[in-house]
Amino acid sequence: MRIFTDEELEQRNKGLIEIKEILEKINLSFFLVGGVLLGAVRDKNFIKWDWDVEISVFSEVALKHLSEIVNLSNASGFKTTIVNSSRENLKVKLIKYDNKYSIEGLYKKKQYRLRKNYKYPESFFTNLASINFLGENYLVPSPTSDFLTFVYGADWRTPRKTLVKEEYLAKDHFHRSFYDELKILIKWLLNKKPKLSIFYEFFKERKKGT
Repeated sequence: MRIFTDEELEQRNKGLIEIKEILEKINLSFFLVGGVLLGAVRDKNFIKWDWDVEISVFSEVALKHLSEIVNLSNASGFKTTIVNSSRENLKVKLIKYDNKYSIEGLYKKKQYRLRKNYKYPESFFTNLASINFLGENYLVPSPTSDFLTFVYGADWRTPRKTLVKEEYLAKDHFHRSFYDELKILIKWLLNKKPKLSIFYEFFKERKKGT
């Protein structure tokens, strides 16, 4: 697990501010989620072992500005990659100052905002709140403490030094199919009993046929 230095986190903040300026320039609303929001609220700083900065947007709006995001980011010195341009899993990766950033889209379905693997109740985004993080104001889901409880569990104020998502994210936050859940279970079993690998290979081939 990599632990980022204070100097690296200062550079991370510099990049975040630059992305904020880019999105504001094209009038694209965005909000902090994930580890950057958790760190901003709990630690008043970035989490030292968090590997990237997650910025969320509404997919239906951001897709209309995708080329502007890429062009302005590249012009500002970011290495910019469109990882996925679909409504269901929109993601733009940006790298600068040896730090990674992700602009990720959320789409609306019934009472939720969704990504491929995650879900959030739509109510958290109806009236976004504003927080000051390292001298800059950012929009965030509201009520923020309830949002963090939904994503990380009731003990979100206690740091968990792990990169295993199942260990630090709340179960209800995941948006997975039956096959996704079964795949995770099989991988866990394989770690316990390697002889089950034959069953895992059968499962993968079975899924291809569906």
